[in-house]
Amino acid sequence: MSTLRALALALALVPALASAQPTGTPAVDAPPPAASDAWARGSSLEARLDEIRRRVQAALAYPPIAQRRAIGGETIVSFEIDAQRRADAIRTERSSGFPALDRAAEQAARDAAPLPWVYGRVEVPVRFEIAAGRAE
Repeated sequence: MSTLRALALALALVPALASAQPTGTPAVDAPPPAASDAWARGSSLEARLDEIRRRVQAALAYPPIAQRRAIGGETIVSFEIDAQRRADAIRTERSSGFPALDRAAEQAARDAAPLPWVYGRVEVPVRFEIAAGRAE
């Protein structure tokens, strides 16, 4: 076989070899690739973001001192979701003006796992409201 023909054959096989997985390789429960947020399979990106917001709010523990003093507000936290579906690199993007509420919002993001996976940083508003004599 000529060198040129062998090279052409090898180049033709590259795409097939690149996408092949060795047999017997266990499936890895890793996040989908970044492009999956644009694909129309599974939950939509907006549905996953709504679920993340819901889980963070549900995990919120209202600080007792803020509750007693009827202090409310909103903290916006941001984070990335790691391969174990936990909030990672959490930071307060906009403070409520009360450090205790900001710390509680960051803790709620930690406690909300497992979270639906999305690519990139997520910003979540965390609301502290006193309603009808109880905290929400």
